[in-house]
Amino acid sequence: MVTTLTNEKKINIGFAVISVILSLISWVVGIGTTFSAMRSFWWGQTADSPYFMHEGMVMLTGGVIAQAIIGIVAAVFMLIVLNQWNQSLTENIKNTKIMINYVKESTDEKQKLLSLSTVEVHLESLDLRSWAYWLYVGFYVISLFIPVMAVIFSLLAIIFLAIYLQSVFTVSKRLEEIKNTMYSVMGISTLQMQNIKSRNIGLFILFVIITLGIYWLYLLIKLSSEINNYLDTDQRLRQMVNP
Repeated sequence: MVTTLTNEKKINIGFAVISVILSLISWVVGIGTTFSAMRSFWWGQTADSPYFMHEGMVMLTGGVIAQAIIGIVAAVFMLIVLNQWNQSLTENIKNTKIMINYVKESTDEKQKLLSLSTVEVHLESLDLRSWAYWLYVGFYVISLFIPVMAVIFSLLAIIFLAIYLQSVFTVSKRLEEIKNTMYSVMGISTLQMQNIKSRNIGLFILFVIITLGIYWLYLLIKLSSEINNYLDTDQRLRQMVNP
């Protein structure tokens, strides 16, 4: 019996939902504030009234501050979810290695040992680039406190976020495929994992641009749900090997 396995922590879907809702509110506040401020400026110029100009400036300043606060809170929840992707997948990879070693030690079948060794090689090739996540967080935070260089640091943050997301897309899908092979070798083929969709970072960026960021908010919830479903399925299948 494998006694060292741990149940991986699930992604907090509630945090993902909160991040999405706050992001949408931030966008609405930004658009509404800009529209209202522009209207006040227009009335101020038309009527040559300092009152409307002052009102527009106050409104714009207040709106920018409110949008920034809401946006930062939304970003905090988003960063937590992104980190949970890393933690859950990393823990699952560790458990998979333990499962393979356990089965290899408990069987004398050469074909099964060879197949499991091949699976183990594929598992070792998985590279979840957590370093890119931390660089993304670092450059994102710096961009908030150094407005003069905000554009450059924001661009760097986006680049490292793309690197991290590509690794999450690849590792999560590849890990599911490896598990399908592993359980098949172990004689467990009653249930195949089909939870995580294949994704490409190029298409992801294209969809984000086309949808003005909406696709990113959708993916934040969707991929979190897919990873949770994968973990649930894996833990059920794991019980067949480690009752």
